[in-house]
This record gives sequence, C-alpha cells and structure tokens, in this order.
Amino acid sequence: MDAAVNTGHDELLERARAQYGKGRLADAAALCERVPAGSSSHPGALSLLGTIAHQTGEHERAVQLLRRSVALEPEQPVSFNVLGLALAKLGDDDAAGASFERAIALDPSPRLYMNLGALRRRQGRAEDAAAAYERAALGLERAVGLQPRDAGLWRELGDARYAAERFADAVAAYGEATRCDPTQARAWYAAGCAEKARAEYAAAATCFRRTLAIAPAWLEARHNLGAVLFELGQVDAALEEFRRAAAGAAGASEMPQAM
Repeated sequence: MDAAVNTGHDELLERARAQYGKGRLADAAALCERVPAGSSSHPGALSLLGTIAHQTGEHERAVQLLRRSVALEPEQPVSFNVLGLALAKLGDDDAAGASFERAIALDPSPRLYMNLGALRRRQGRAEDAAAAYERAALGLERAVGLQPRDAGLWRELGDARYAAERFADAVAAYGEATRCDPTQARAWYAAGCAEKARAEYAAAATCFRRTLAIAPAWLEARHNLGAVLFELGQVDAALEEFRRAAAGAAGASEMPQAM
C-alpha cells in the first residue's frame, strides 16, 4: 500500500483517538469506520471500536472486534485488557483471566494487575487476588519513588493497598495524595473508606467531611459520613446526614465510587 495512503489512515485513527479522549465516542467510532477496512482488518481501528463498544455496553460486539484486532496484531496489551473486561462482563471469567494474563505478559503495569485481582476476587480465588494486588502495589511504590509529587499515583497506590486489605498502608498513601493535592476529593473519600474499614471512625468522619467540602453532591460520601457518625454515637448528626443523602438522591448525578 502506498505510504501516503497509510499516512492518511493513521491520521484518521489519530483523530478518532483524540475524539475518544474527549469523550466523544460516537465521533470517534465514525472516524474509525472511515479508515479503509476499519471494521474488518485494521487492528488499531478494530481495537478502538471494540473499546467504544465495551464502554457503551455492547460487550459481545466488543469481544468480536477485539479478538479480531489481537489476531491481526497480537502485541497489544491495551486491547487484551479491554477484551478481558468485556469477557468478564459477559461472565466468561476463564477467558477474561487468560486475556488479562496475556496483557500483563506484554505490559506488567499496576492497572492490569488490579483488573486481574478484581477478577480473581470475584472468582473466590483470594490468594491469587491478593498476589495480583500486591504486584500492583509494588509497581506503584516504584512509580511514586520516581514521581513523589504525583497525587494521582499516590491515590492509585492507596487503591492497590486498599484492595489488598492493607488499610493502614492505604491511609498513608491517600494522605500523600492529599498532601500533594488537597483538592483530590477521590483521595479524601478513599481515605475515609480505609479509615472506616479499620474502625477509625473519627478519622473517617474527617475525611468524608473534607470530601464533601470539595464535592458536596457526592451522595455516597454523605451516606458514609452518616454511618461513621452513627458508630461514634452521634445519632442526631448521623440521621441528618442520612436525610441529606436521601434528599439529594432524587434526580442527582452521583459521582463514581472510589471504593
């Protein structure tokens, strides 16, 4: 194929990826379809179309597209990862696990280990789940050693430690995240969940209050604040938070949960 034609295809795919990055999934899919053979034999276009299908709930179509993509270009850790996520949504846990393991073999990144850990936990394979979460935490510990001012990395490390049920260590990581960026509502919320898990209810209440100061519409944070206040014996204050959470639930758009 002519190099100029290939360049044109690559430009279309880059434009599609840019639209995807902005959350414009329909526009991204339309651009992928404009790549010649985009829905039949272009691995990059197939991969992005499969990712979009997964994100829009078309998991069977996602599996079909992503399997075709990795058959054409088998060194794609991102595609194997999304394939695993789609297979897990369809309940095919064995195939999902194999896909995650293939992704990790190509790119042993913490996020891939986290996905494998979540799958193994769902399967009741507690030791395998713990091992995957520990591998994720180890990778993130190395990452924050190189980038100690990256609040997002510290929060991800906290998530890995939380998943491994290392709650005190998770609190420490979330604390670093909020020191790097005090406006990180997700880190404050996750710290509250970790404090709650280890029955440190006063500390949890502080974290949930900090969350709500930044994101007052976060209903799960408000409900959790009520729960820890109840544990502290502050029943009236707890009931008030529960009432506020219930009042906000109708028609509200809740933030995604960190835990």
